[in-house]
Amino acid sequence: MTAPQELPPVFLTISDDVNAVTVELRRTSKKSPIRIGVGSPGRQSGIWRIWSSKGKHDVYIAARNTMQIQKWSLHESGDWRYQWCTYSAAQDFSGTEERILDRWERPDEITATGWTKGFSIFVRHEDVVDIPDHDGGAGVDWLPVPSEGNQIGMHVVIARPDMGFVGLGEMGLHLVDGFVMANNHVVLLLANEVPIDQQANEALNAEVRRGLSLMRADVPWSPGLRMMLYGEDQDGGRRVHDIALTQAAFESRSNAGA
Repeated sequence: MTAPQELPPVFLTISDDVNAVTVELRRTSKKSPIRIGVGSPGRQSGIWRIWSSKGKHDVYIAARNTMQIQKWSLHESGDWRYQWCTYSAAQDFSGTEERILDRWERPDEITATGWTKGFSIFVRHEDVVDIPDHDGGAGVDWLPVPSEGNQIGMHVVIARPDMGFVGLGEMGLHLVDGFVMANNHVVLLLANEVPIDQQANEALNAEVRRGLSLMRADVPWSPGLRMMLYGEDQDGGRRVHDIALTQAAFESRSNAGA
């Protein structure tokens, strides 16, 4: 019996005008995903999980408190999806067994970088809130709370190694975490802080009110209750806003959209 071939390590070099640091990226495992949130335990956004199963080339993204219900699947085949995790979840929440909520094709790589934009998660300043008695979860990377009027963007990128230098600083991005899949392609989580203009902010708030107006009356409010607003970028990429549902907004939901 021959021993399984050990895959070569994958290294990532991070540099600025003065210093350079090289790190070895870990191999993927469902038991050691990227866990990311904004704020700190007890005053925070939702916690997000990004993972790929051992021996697989697909990437999965989900909010921790709904990962048994909905997820985003970036399949190696290029068939990318937002879907219910099970037929029973689809039936319970939508009244149909159709699991797929959205489907799109993997976009082209960004010029000659070997990088493909995967998915973005945004958290506004006002959506980092107090969640008393929350344990925060083990192994979570916490990003700083954005300034008022700003939001944190967390961006999942799939990259082919050895394609040359990519200037993250020029794009205002920094590396948070990453891992290597079975095909030696790399999943990176990048982050930046960007302003959100008044028009976009008002549009989000209008969608929150509309969503609350459709919510079942028997759903109780809790400090950790959140809403995911999913949509499409101008370039066809997908994104989600992780929104905190305040008690005041929740209690006035009967008037939402009026």
